[in-house]
Amino acid sequence: MPMIAVQVGAFKLDKSNVVLHGVTVLDVTGETPEAHTSEEAERTDRKYWEKKRDFASLAVMDKIATALKAAELEERLSSNKHHVALGSTDNNFCWFHPRRTVGFCHIQDELWPEDEHLSNLQKARIDASARSTDRISFSISNKTVDERIGPIVESLRRAKRLSR
Repeated sequence: MPMIAVQVGAFKLDKSNVVLHGVTVLDVTGETPEAHTSEEAERTDRKYWEKKRDFASLAVMDKIATALKAAELEERLSSNKHHVALGSTDNNFCWFHPRRTVGFCHIQDELWPEDEHLSNLQKARIDASARSTDRISFSISNKTVDERIGPIVESLRRAKRLSR
């Protein structure tokens, strides 16, 4: 449900006129959970993504999934028309967007931008930034994913804990 809060101020213009001035102080219409459900409804499979994107772009996602498995964080991957979601039995906490640019994958995970994991990703030379109030995002290439896999796995471990 959209939520908007407005603060209203008033000042006297002259003896008989008052001016009301409204300022929006909170507008979270774009951050409602319903914004993410429409994309999730269109399920696909791995073959869909293999036709749509280059193998090297999918390999980035596969390397991260393998690293999660090695860290005993194996979760389910769900292919959808607009993304591949990573999640536990109940909640998704990461969304992969393999790119058309060969060897690149964009990743969003459920972490608050104020969380120290955003700065940890940035310290690891990953160009991570706030996507919304509850998500961070970054792109990673097939060339750099191996050397930066540790901070990525830690970020996803934290996102999984927060998604419960």
